[in-house]
Amino acid sequence: MCSDLDVGKNYFHLFSLVEYALKANGYCKLNGDIVIGVDWFNFINDNPNIFEFASINDGIISASIQFLLDAPPKVQQMTTANGNTFLRYVDMDLPTTTSNSHKISRYIRQVRNNLFHGGKYRGEVFLDPARSHDLIMHCTVLLQYLVEYDNDVAEAFRGCFSA
Repeated sequence: MCSDLDVGKNYFHLFSLVEYALKANGYCKLNGDIVIGVDWFNFINDNPNIFEFASINDGIISASIQFLLDAPPKVQQMTTANGNTFLRYVDMDLPTTTSNSHKISRYIRQVRNNLFHGGKYRGEVFLDPARSHDLIMHCTVLLQYLVEYDNDVAEAFRGCFSA
């Protein structure tokens, strides 16, 4: 998603630690008793104001929230034209009733998906490396904020570094 490898690696690392901390606090998607993912939806439901403007007093956090709300990441779409199939990036289609906190958590995960699953490295779909860099940096700020917002998540997160 961006040419700055360290920015991407740092984002992956932080994202994986945050997801560990969420799962350690019971925010797990299950298939029977097998953990198949992180339950971001219920974490946000339990912390509904985490990314709402009314609860944010920090200018850096507010700027990151506003950036994502104004210019959210896109999603890949398979498209066929003139007999050729190709990938393109399109706007996300979230319900208008979705809260800002749910939108932001979805955007943070989409940036991770776009970065991890690739496809933004060819000139046809990756025209703005500065935007990708900004998306990653703003999501990094918000992941760091998320960790400090919830004491239990913060404790599990810090536990990753003590052993």
